[in-house]
Amino acid sequence: MKYKNAKDIFPDEILREIMKYVDGQYIYIPKKKENNNKVITEYRQEIDIRNSKIYEHYLIGMKYSEIAKMYCLSEKSVRRIVLNEKKKMKQKQVNVQQVMTKYGIEGDIKQIYSTAWNIGDEFVLKKYVNYEELKRNVDVLSILYSEQIPVPKIIATPNNEKYLKDKENYWLLTTKLKGCNIVNVNKCNEQWFFKMGEIIARLHLAFDECEGKIKCWNNSLLGEMESWIRKNIYEYDKKLSIKTSLKIL
Repeated sequence: MKYKNAKDIFPDEILREIMKYVDGQYIYIPKKKENNNKVITEYRQEIDIRNSKIYEHYLIGMKYSEIAKMYCLSEKSVRRIVLNEKKKMKQKQVNVQQVMTKYGIEGDIKQIYSTAWNIGDEFVLKKYVNYEELKRNVDVLSILYSEQIPVPKIIATPNNEKYLKDKENYWLLTTKLKGCNIVNVNKCNEQWFFKMGEIIARLHLAFDECEGKIKCWNNSLLGEMESWIRKNIYEYDKKLSIKTSLKIL
């Protein structure tokens, strides 16, 4: 904590009054209670968001050691956070079971994201809280599917609706795409990156089609490529160059 000179803060009359009780000593002035509560609340919110992200990294297959390094935590702390998040998700799984019954489908439930679950090997069920986000994603998926981009197909409800609504959430059921998440990009080769470039090019053309049919949010694919995507690819290329040099030596 940084000390400040009382002369620079208090008016002379208040300072003279304080000096009746304290003379030439350090004093601590606590925060207002409402400010203290606000700080605690914001801190807890940040911790909740962090823990949720840690659990999502775990769900996509990252190792405890990798997550620990990413968040500067011990592996023991990461395991404890994951266990606590699993307990929180149990109630959500009950809700998922109820939604599946309404769709008239069965299958093992496996959480793959904080708001998404695999239903057997055929379907993915995703939960939305915000209707605008749901509608936007439904529209984009529909257009991309019509443009023959490999995206999940929306499964209609028994009432032929594109999504299901309960008291609190919206639910979207889609087919499950083949494949899996790439957790460690260092295991990918040049052919994978070439294929990724082809997919990005096709997406660019498909999103051009989207712009004429729906209102898109302000986002730049080129900007993404110039920022974190380019940085990650550069880091991979640098490691690949080092490995190649060592093999030649």
